[in-house]
Amino acid sequence: MLDLEDLAARAARGDREAFAELASRLQGPVWRYAYHLTRRRDLADEAAQETWARAIRALRHFRGESTVQTWLLGIARRVVAGLLQEQNRQPAAREPSAPSNSIGLVEVGIALATLPQELKEVLVLTQVVGLSYLEASSVLGIKLGTVRSRVFRARTALVAALSDRPEGVEADDGL
Repeated sequence: MLDLEDLAARAARGDREAFAELASRLQGPVWRYAYHLTRRRDLADEAAQETWARAIRALRHFRGESTVQTWLLGIARRVVAGLLQEQNRQPAAREPSAPSNSIGLVEVGIALATLPQELKEVLVLTQVVGLSYLEASSVLGIKLGTVRSRVFRARTALVAALSDRPEGVEADDGL
């Protein structure tokens, strides 16, 4: 099985099957990253589609200075930023949330949504998409130490948000 960089090199030379395989392997991480940044399926779909359209045009310029996945997620990040700027200029239209059977997942989603964008981004890249801290630093264009500190701050903020208990729910005080 070819690795992603070999597939990218073949796709850059016009191999359609290699591009299809590359897209097949990376479409999930691209969409999940876009979704976690936007929290809207329609925007994630649009961002993923635009990311692949840009990747097709730019693949011949990929120099391999980072992994293909990192390069592609960098494109996705810029696409999402553009879509969110465009959305901010238009009246807000909300997508109905899908029902969830897990209150814990809902709470985590709400807590994640309250994080500042810089913390949410780094947490999604490292914990959801599965990038290493070094790869995340490349996608975001920030130093490795900054990634580490943001992940720490994001985790701390999530723990604090999730440890807050709604009124009427008693915490175990050990008494």
